[in-house]
Amino acid sequence: MEKNKEIEDLLYDVIKNAKNSAINIIYNHYYNISNIQLVRKTLLPLEENKKKGTYLEDYTIEGDINQILLNIVVLYLAYEIRVAVENSYASENVMRQSITSESLKKIEEIEEENIRKERKEKNKKSFKKVIENYIKLKE
Repeated sequence: MEKNKEIEDLLYDVIKNAKNSAINIIYNHYYNISNIQLVRKTLLPLEENKKKGTYLEDYTIEGDINQILLNIVVLYLAYEIRVAVENSYASENVMRQSITSESLKKIEEIEEENIRKERKEKNKKSFKKVIENYIKLKE
């Protein structure tokens, strides 16, 4: 997120000077806690509208249309990148949370095992004392 302006400037230059034939982003997409996938999304060229004749309304734009369109495309690309970044952050946080939960469970299991061992040793000592006391009483 710190490099948004740098990315927008790069996109502006790439589009204005037609340096690339396509723009893709690749990121971790979070669907749910058990489904995080690496996604490749093509941002440019835009997918053509398959429905012909879907013209709905008129609009008017004043100014340099090339500059306006260039700014709109850069804004769109920057938006798509921001969405991908947020999805990647969400995926990373879910993975961290999952790893932390698993680690805590392992720690609890180890602690329970240590407690069982301590109790077993304590029971052995107690049993040994009982046996020794019994032997003393017999003598």
